[in-house]
Amino acid sequence: MTASTSADPIPQALATVEVGRHSNAVQEQHNGNDVGVVMTTSGVDTIHLEEAGRGFKSCQRFLPSCSKKMALFFGTLLLIVVATGIAVGVTASNNKRTTRSSGPESKSKAPSLDELLFKARYNAFRPEILPLASDPTIFSKRTSPQSKSMDWLVFKDTSIIVGEADMDMRDRTRLVQRYAIMVLYYACGGADWSGFVTPLEQLPHVHECQFFGVHCNDAAEITKIDWYFQRMAGKLPNEIGLLTSLTYLDLSSNFLEGNITEAIYDKLTNLSKYDSIFL
Repeated sequence: MTASTSADPIPQALATVEVGRHSNAVQEQHNGNDVGVVMTTSGVDTIHLEEAGRGFKSCQRFLPSCSKKMALFFGTLLLIVVATGIAVGVTASNNKRTTRSSGPESKSKAPSLDELLFKARYNAFRPEILPLASDPTIFSKRTSPQSKSMDWLVFKDTSIIVGEADMDMRDRTRLVQRYAIMVLYYACGGADWSGFVTPLEQLPHVHECQFFGVHCNDAAEITKIDWYFQRMAGKLPNEIGLLTSLTYLDLSSNFLEGNITEAIYDKLTNLSKYDSIFL
């Protein structure tokens, strides 16, 4: 009796099965094993269907577990990214808040050499000049001739050098003279004076004895000022009385207001009221 053969889903003869658009799969019985032939544009490949089936079933069996692990991995990665973004945002916000609350004053920096020099000059000049003012509060007004003169001496003047040692008598004399001349300059509209090749405020490196119309004795003390017809305008400041070595003063043919007071005359002991002053 001939044994009947069971229906085989894959025929024993060669059968062509279309796989995709550009490849064909053919299955045949080869040495008792199911063999698959895959025909592609690059050639013919042979695979054992039984082994492929076992691999496919194994993949199906472990696929849920793999999916869970992948989902857990990507979920953890997403949480890390989100947490990092939140942390960065909070840090930036705190930095902005700290900068806004602290303000520019919180930024400390080392003073420059110029700042140190200006501070040294101010500390040296202030105790010498402040007692000379009839009203010390005048220096609190930044636009006053006295304040402008002090600023000029501290920030622009390069004729008087301030060292580590205290100022000597010669420097003190020059400081007082330069201060008095510059107060007179600012109080009487020096920027509009005529006859001056260069305004005095633009001559910080020049000795006061070399200023236009200014003459000095051998001790570098101002003895004569001749500023006749120079378009001076304003009121003569009391600081002119600091030039105690004056023997001649000619400020005539200008637009000055008022007269030299008796208090100023008392200081100008070398100046004759009638023979040496022309206003």
